Order: sequence, then structure tokens, then C-alpha cells
Amino acid sequence: MELPKQLIRFINNSSEISYDYIGYLPNCYADIDNFNKTQEGYRYNSITNECLVSSDFGGWRNEWYVFAVNDMDDPFFIDISQENIGFPVYFAWHGAGTWTQIKITDTLEQFEQALKVVKDYEIHFPFELKSLPLKTDLNFKASGITGVSQVTFRVASTSSV
Repeated sequence: MELPKQLIRFINNSSEISYDYIGYLPNCYADIDNFNKTQEGYRYNSITNECLVSSDFGGWRNEWYVFAVNDMDDPFFIDISQENIGFPVYFAWHGAGTWTQIKITDTLEQFEQALKVVKDYEIHFPFELKSLPLKTDLNFKASGITGVSQVTFRVASTSSV
């Protein structure tokens, strides 16, 4: 598969938005030259070479490609068929038994902007949302990993900070 230009640009800029702490934000990004490696455990089993893509309920969809993971191996991914709308970014909880895509931002560009805002403000976790600039509206909703049902990471404005 040829990687979309937007995704290549995002991954090339990932050093600007990487985090060193243990947490839920992405801290390990795909390697453009070995993109398939990032798909291990999501699209295929690297030990058995079994394809894990499925159209069954809760299965990993053929159109989904992981570009980053957090410390818990929760994937951040795009649906490759959604290039025409700017590649919305999705997240899913790893180890939940089924894959449930949760839309994080409307576009890959918005996702990068949101991560840069958090990085630029050197926010220490946990943090108060009101500590972010007014131009940005990041709403995190999580009912503990002891039953997380929804996560929202939305950017209200695409204006640069």
C-alpha cells in the first residue's frame, strides 16, 4: 500500500508531538519505511501470520491503518477510504475483546494541531482543561479503564495557536 501524503507528513512531524510520559496520548509512531510493523496485532498476528482483518462485529476493518499507539498499545488509526474528508482520526481500546472505533478528530491535521497545543503548553498530567488556550477545546470523556465507554479529543478551531 502506498501511504497517503497527509499521513507521511504527519509521521515525519511526529517528533514534534511525541510524549515521554506513560499515558493515553500517542507516544510511539509508525516508521514510514516499515509501516507494516505498526500493524502487528491489529491487521495481522506476527507469530502465526494470521490475518486479523474481519467484517464481523468488533473486528478490525480492512480500511483501518494504525499510525501510532500509546503506552497501553491502544491504537490511533485512520480509515484509508476517508482521504476525501481529511482522514478522521480514530482510537480504540486494546484488549477489550472487540474493536470499537472512537472518532477523536475530524481530520489528521486537527489531531496534529491538538497534540501540538498540549505539547506546547507543557501540560503535566493530569491537567485542567481550562489551562489550555481558549482557541482550543479539548474535551476528554472517560469513565475509567475500569469500564471506559467513550473518549473524545476534539479541536474546536483549526486556527493556529
